[in-house]
Amino acid sequence: REVAFSDNGSWKKCFIIFKCRSDGHYGLGGTSFESWGGAQSSFAPHPERSSGKVSRFQLFYAGQPEGGKLRLQVDDGEKIVLETAAESLDDRVWAAEVPDGPHRLTVRAVGEGQVRVYGVAMERPGPGVVWDSAALVGAFTNRMTEFDEVHLGNQLKARGTDLIVFTFGGNDMIRKVAMSTYADEYRAVID
Repeated sequence: REVAFSDNGSWKKCFIIFKCRSDGHYGLGGTSFESWGGAQSSFAPHPERSSGKVSRFQLFYAGQPEGGKLRLQVDDGEKIVLETAAESLDDRVWAAEVPDGPHRLTVRAVGEGQVRVYGVAMERPGPGVVWDSAALVGAFTNRMTEFDEVHLGNQLKARGTDLIVFTFGGNDMIRKVAMSTYADEYRAVID
């Protein structure tokens, strides 16, 4: 609600609820976005439902074999090209500090291979709590076990996570599983 977000509809989306990643690399939000080129999104603080200001952008993405290029631009500034080609699949983070104010980050897949993006974080300085919602809409609790453990750990470390709050269960009610089965699944997720 607090982010003015737009995209051109060209990203291929993979949600953890569909178990569509055999490597378990979904990003902290349980969703990854891929493109061989042409996909574009922009992120800015919503001018009416937020402070309208940001001072730091972070882009979470993958380095991978046959990786392509991402082009980033803050406002109308210099275009930055990130190379995502790597020997093996790895987690990467790009960050930009900007003067506290209304800014926009544009992310575009420019081709020369496939890119995989996990998401963007936008922050401001000051005291308080940073709350990253990893709401997996429509997910059963056991879908959390689809994450690659090292990847999820890297994502949590990159965000400086001190506390994880699980709020699952509602979707599991429609599964009609025994409470003992559900409790075992929940333990596996926490482990």
